[in-house]
Amino acid sequence: MTKLLTILIGITFLINSCKEANSKKDAVLIKPVKMVVNANGGLRIRKSPDVNSEKIGLIPDGSIIDSYGEILNEMTIDGKTGKWMKIKYLDIVGYSFSGFLIHEDKLSNPVENEKTIDSFRKI
Repeated sequence: MTKLLTILIGITFLINSCKEANSKKDAVLIKPVKMVVNANGGLRIRKSPDVNSEKIGLIPDGSIIDSYGEILNEMTIDGKTGKWMKIKYLDIVGYSFSGFLIHEDKLSNPVENEKTIDSFRKI
């Protein structure tokens, strides 16, 4: 009886270990995209993707954030068109509106993106 119980416990442990290994293997890692804040007075980080959601932080103009993709439909807020975006700034993870963000690579290639850079520098 003791051997049978030991074998059952061992099998249960083995099955759980295999499930855990498979779930880690299937996990998808999203590489963040670097973006620069282009919002007069800073960009709010919200708890959920909604203009009425709780504010959980404020990102200063010119700061670099990590973006994890846009969600929901395109809309216009304060004259800027974009979508809500999951972002990380320092240790804060939340949502910000993409209309106030510029891809960092657009700032590092002045030949292809001269108009974007000029408009950013005027701010």
